[in-house]
Amino acid sequence: MGTVPRIYSVVNTPIASILACEIAILPNQPPVPQVVLLLNDHKKLNRFLDNDSKIIIDRNKGKNIHQTQFMAAYLPPVYSTGKIATIDNLIVSGQHSKNIVSSVRKYLHCLNAGSNLFLLNPPFGAIEHLYRNLWTTSESRPNLFVGISMKREANLVSVSDEFRLKLKCSGISMRVSPVPRDFASYSHESGVNALEELRHENDMLKLLDATAHNPNPIASISPLFYSYGDLLLIRLERLIVESCIEPLAALFGCRYTGELLQTPKSKDLILKLINEQVWILKCAQPFLTNMPSFHVAMDTGRLYELILKELRDKPKLRSQLNHSLNQLNQSNINQLTGYFVQLANYKKLDCRWNEVITGLVKGKAGIAKHRSLNYKYL
Repeated sequence: MGTVPRIYSVVNTPIASILACEIAILPNQPPVPQVVLLLNDHKKLNRFLDNDSKIIIDRNKGKNIHQTQFMAAYLPPVYSTGKIATIDNLIVSGQHSKNIVSSVRKYLHCLNAGSNLFLLNPPFGAIEHLYRNLWTTSESRPNLFVGISMKREANLVSVSDEFRLKLKCSGISMRVSPVPRDFASYSHESGVNALEELRHENDMLKLLDATAHNPNPIASISPLFYSYGDLLLIRLERLIVESCIEPLAALFGCRYTGELLQTPKSKDLILKLINEQVWILKCAQPFLTNMPSFHVAMDTGRLYELILKELRDKPKLRSQLNHSLNQLNQSNINQLTGYFVQLANYKKLDCRWNEVITGLVKGKAGIAKHRSLNYKYL
């Protein structure tokens, strides 16, 4: 590509910082890269400036250090007249839907229907929140894209300090897809056609594609492009697997997820959760049923066997949700069974099993925090 378009990036997660660095070192970038980091507040901006405006990436235990210098801000860009400037390309990341929605809301007036908004590893529910609360009409929505790393972020990169990261792998594969402005009119054919057209014309996708062809990359980010429906089915399969394993492991106090196989009742609960989740998806997102691979991907028998196989094949896989509850960290239950509860409530559907499991996990988390703060338990 010729002139590099300016990219703004809200760097709330380590992988967002990695992606910003990859774009900043493209061969056709000017001496001052056309990448602007958007930080949370002026205090963080000052700390960033004190760090010489650099993000430092350790690629090999201190033996291979990469440093990239950036422009940065903590407020929406404005012209000299005080008028808010348009952001043509914005990357947003966040651990939870609320993080993403609040970040986008902050720069809402900088975005228009021609802007490109790239959501990096958005949790389920984030897109629905944006469409329901920020852009209620399809005509007002920007060009929305999602990028999903194929491995958990914790397995790809860690934080040494605020602006110093450690890479844990030599390559990062990322599934990328455009998001339709209107789900009701989406079809598999329209999704495939939109992807082919955007890959050759859209600045955001061309930049992502360029990172894969950089001869001197930092983390070797490789984007794999999918139509929205195809990527959604892949994500939903993984969501159902984790939603049936993690909450139950946390409730039964399993250190390892494979311990669920020692509890006869768990298999019955898993099957009930799967049946309810697939039914909710069919009712709440009817466009999915027209996807060619839907009835195979969302077959309840196949999903049940897939979950049991994962429990058998990975008996020593640590339960992340149980670990979070034990460490009194914020749980991600709202992005697991809680997502199906939210979807069902919005569509006024019955959701008894997922609702009960979600409520029990939240209750267990609340009791654990109460004990930690109550002197009677010390």
